[in-house]
Amino acid sequence: MRGRKGLSGLSGCLGSLGLWSLLGWLVLAGSVVFVKPAAAFVVINEFLADPAAGLAGDANGDGVRSASNDEFVEILNYGSQPVDLTGWSLADASAVRHVFPSDTELLPYQYLVVFGGGAPQLNGVFWQLASTGTLSLNNTNETIFLRDASTYVIDQVYYGSEGNKDQSLTRFPEGTSPIFVGHKSLPQSAGAAFSPGTGVDGKPLVAIQVEPPVVIPVEPLVASSVEPLVVIPVEPPAAAAVPELPTLLYGLLGALGMMRIKRQG
Repeated sequence: MRGRKGLSGLSGCLGSLGLWSLLGWLVLAGSVVFVKPAAAFVVINEFLADPAAGLAGDANGDGVRSASNDEFVEILNYGSQPVDLTGWSLADASAVRHVFPSDTELLPYQYLVVFGGGAPQLNGVFWQLASTGTLSLNNTNETIFLRDASTYVIDQVYYGSEGNKDQSLTRFPEGTSPIFVGHKSLPQSAGAAFSPGTGVDGKPLVAIQVEPPVVIPVEPLVASSVEPLVVIPVEPPAAAAVPELPTLLYGLLGALGMMRIKRQG
């Protein structure tokens, strides 16, 4: 935790970021949290610049409230592949505050918390202490940078007076939201001021499992066997027998002769 920077320091910070990055930032209505879209699936997910007084501000769980040791920056890998963070760094507008050591691997949907110092006592939480001995975050008007081993900016966050509220600022939905909100404002937090190394609800982040579509096997269409058409031969109708002409004439003549005989008798 440090005091408020002067406007000249803020102007220099913004100037160094360049107009292109300012145009790419999103503004949360009612506050001044600016977020440059992340260049990878690893993002700054939550940070605490102003630990509350007393044990309510003991973010690292070591039983001692410290304005500097209990500051933290939480990063999250919300991608589906592990990421090697060796040589990556966290910095504020003034200097690099932490360099991730060799073989630091962040698994899918895993958090990593960098505390300013102390002796964190958080079961199941993946944490590191700032390699420079402090994070030295301003309570207001500060920029946090996450850079890869080639010093390329992977993610960055600028916040104003909302950082001075005795609570962390967090993305919600976690990992994907373009804005940060006060931790206590989320119903899932149950009033907690921070949740380093877990979801807002104090639980590990669980990847949404999408069931593959169920393919119903369909039997191939089988053509029905059709018996070939059988043509039954039909005999043509037989013509009626017609007596030959001479026979017909003889018959008529015989009939006429019989009629004549009957008349003569």
